This record gives sequence, C-alpha cells and structure tokens, in this order.
Amino acid sequence: MPFDRLTFVVVLLAATITSGTASAATPLGSVDTRARDSGPVAPDARRARSALERRLGNEGAVTTDRVSGAARLVARTDGFLTGRGGGDAATVALDYVRAQATAFDLDGADLSALRLTSRYTSSDGVTHVAWTQTDDGIAAYDTQSRFSHSMSFGSV
Repeated sequence: MPFDRLTFVVVLLAATITSGTASAATPLGSVDTRARDSGPVAPDARRARSALERRLGNEGAVTTDRVSGAARLVARTDGFLTGRGGGDAATVALDYVRAQATAFDLDGADLSALRLTSRYTSSDGVTHVAWTQTDDGIAAYDTQSRFSHSMSFGSV
C-alpha cells in the first residue's frame, strides 16, 4: 500500500507541474477593445483633413488614427495653428476645433460633450489645456484633445 500512495503523490505532482507549465507557456495577448470595424474616414472628413493639411503648409501635419479613424495629430513644426490673437487659452483652442469641426469629424453634440479636464501653465508661459470626450456625462478613458497656447503670441 505505501507504494500506491507514493505513486499517487508523484502522479499528482507531475500533473500539477505539467498544467502549470502549459498555462505559463500560453500567455494572454494584448487585446484592443476599440471597434475594428469603424470603417474608413467619412469622405467629407477626409476632404476637410486634406484641405487643412494644405492650409498648414509644408511643415503642417494631419494624421489619422488607424483604428478609430479620428484625427490623431494636427500640428505645424514651423509655427502655430492659429494666428495672433488674445483671449483665454481654452476658448482659443476650442474655437479652432469648432472652425475645423469637419476635419475633426465632430458635430455640435460632440463639441458640447467635450469637458475641460486639465489646464496648467508651464514655466515658459505656455498654457496647456486638455479635453475629454463624454457620453451621457461619462468620460471616455481613451479620448483626449490637447492643445498648447502661447500667451505671448496668443496662438494655439
């Protein structure tokens, strides 16, 4: 009888080690839960982005997120997106987005659902503002619009 118990313990131990090894050898992969079937960018948004990129000049860039189709980056390496002006940084930035709403593929409801979530001024005098998109008052965790505003130039 002692031999049978020893055999049972060895088999049980071997099964435990084998099952632990099998699960460790099969790691879980990363999962992107955003909709992959969001489809291509709407034709009017595509045309508006192309026109915006032309207006921004040779040093301008307008890129699109490959998963969501949203505007990922709108920038210029040689200057500001807006001309000189005054006013609150958040207002200047949001006015820019409103003026380019088609390029950003936003409608009035989308714009009114944006919530200012961050605002600070860095030591060089640039005010940084960020908005989060909301749905029924609940903030989306993976969407944010960020802008920098130079007080000395009054530009975004």
